Amino acid sequence: MDSVIIIPTNNPGRELVSYVEELISACVPHVIIVNDGSDADYSQIFEELSMLPGVTLLAQAEKDRESAMALAIDYYEAHLLPLGVSGVRTVLFENEEQAERVLHAAEEHSTFRKTAEKTNPAKRMMERILLAIRPVRIAPS
Repeated sequence: MDSVIIIPTNNPGRELVSYVEELISACVPHVIIVNDGSDADYSQIFEELSMLPGVTLLAQAEKDRESAMALAIDYYEAHLLPLGVSGVRTVLFENEEQAERVLHAAEEHSTFRKTAEKTNPAKRMMERILLAIRPVRIAPS
């Protein structure tokens, strides 16, 4: 099952490019980066990010983290949710320790999925079926 990571950022350093590359190599299939009102001096970094596979770059003129998140969620709901991308995580790229935790979680998730698919394909198929079942609410009569 696919998921997406949303990264709103303002005036990011070069380390964001390598961080996103690491996320993608750790089997994160979709990354939405929101340029949250960055200065023009950072356009080269955003251009590099937009060229990475699986990265969608969105932008807004004014710095406002809430509207940056709303912009990313709107994009997700309109373009990725219909394709079956069902999980969303937000990453605020602030420091190396936080970046390492997210990478570790992505690698663990990827390892778990690969192991589950190899060791028990029937169980993996059952997980897919159970995730497809939606609860139905019955209105009282």
